[in-house]
Amino acid sequence: MLNLGYLFGVSKLLVRDLISFLNEKAPPGTAENWDNTGLLLGNPDWQIKNAVVGTDLTSEIVERARNLGSSAVVLHHPPLFPKSKGLNRLVPGPHANDKTKLMFEAIESHIAIIASHTNFDRSGIEVGHKIAEGLGASAVGKLSDSNERLFSLDFTVPVRSAIEVRDAVFAAGAGQIGHYSKSSFKFAGETQYLPIENSQPNAGDVGSLHIGEEIRIETVLPSSMVGPVVAALNRAHPYEEPAYRIVTIESDSHRKTGMTKGLGYGVYADFNEPISFSKLAQRVKELFNVPTFLWNGIEPVAVSRFGFTPGKGSDFCRAARNLGCQVFITGEVGYHFSQDMWRDEVAVIELGHCESELFFVDVMKEWLTEFGLSVDKVYRPFQRWHGVKTPN
Repeated sequence: MLNLGYLFGVSKLLVRDLISFLNEKAPPGTAENWDNTGLLLGNPDWQIKNAVVGTDLTSEIVERARNLGSSAVVLHHPPLFPKSKGLNRLVPGPHANDKTKLMFEAIESHIAIIASHTNFDRSGIEVGHKIAEGLGASAVGKLSDSNERLFSLDFTVPVRSAIEVRDAVFAAGAGQIGHYSKSSFKFAGETQYLPIENSQPNAGDVGSLHIGEEIRIETVLPSSMVGPVVAALNRAHPYEEPAYRIVTIESDSHRKTGMTKGLGYGVYADFNEPISFSKLAQRVKELFNVPTFLWNGIEPVAVSRFGFTPGKGSDFCRAARNLGCQVFITGEVGYHFSQDMWRDEVAVIELGHCESELFFVDVMKEWLTEFGLSVDKVYRPFQRWHGVKTPN
């Protein structure tokens, strides 16, 4: 087991170390703007030796974390949301709901609660590969909704600082496209500027025209990464006013970007040879450990490509159809979206919201083990099955 405590230069691991590690794996900037991720409850300076992973906050998870001691709980669904989305205050008493009581139990036992939600969904590309391989296919790319774009970023930097700034931008999430990371292009040029009153130039003097050699670097980044990448650029750049430009790349380019971290959700994958829908249905049941699922009644003669997103997949129906998927697998889409796909002759498999997020638990356990924690996982689907008819 890799104990990253030594890499941090400390003999024990703290909650803040874990947060830094998870922020590299799933940058907060990749989360949807309505989401609530990161450390939601607890002290960053608490020591941790163990972790419990689950999709939702339950009494079983809190009890297991308490029994382990020195624990953090990492969840997919945040138990705390802004006021408009749900629970927004922690108040004890007879009218406190179950989650409130569980969070008080956690805080009293020094159990930190961390959420990794849509930032994980966009960044945990291991999930897509596991699902594709588990169903006997090869991952091609990710599904994107209509709001996602790929951008080109270019900036200038003094030659002496070029490597440092470029690497900081890469670390924040830029430069990855498909199976390639740290992708960039650079060329040298001459810069000039005139520092005026109240400026603090890194090179040159106030009131004197400065001319110097600089490097221009171009790279790519998904729309979800713009905030953290620009922040990293500003922190690492020696100038108080770095010059940079962000340009939208042609909107359909994300289809060719493969499994790019921070861009898109889930996966679309191809089989080496088309398989029957009934065979795929059986593989889905076995992989996700479900006895049955909801199905919109479309049964393709053969399946060469399928799409998958965890949780609520209604925003990705169109992407799956446009990418040529004969089958779209997700947690839930709702009646009208399912019928729209029926009219387009695309089979929809709805596993149940929690059931579709099984691989969050597995991949997060791998991440936390890599970090150096002893990890326990709790997976308890909430769906109740009532003999829904599915293909044999």
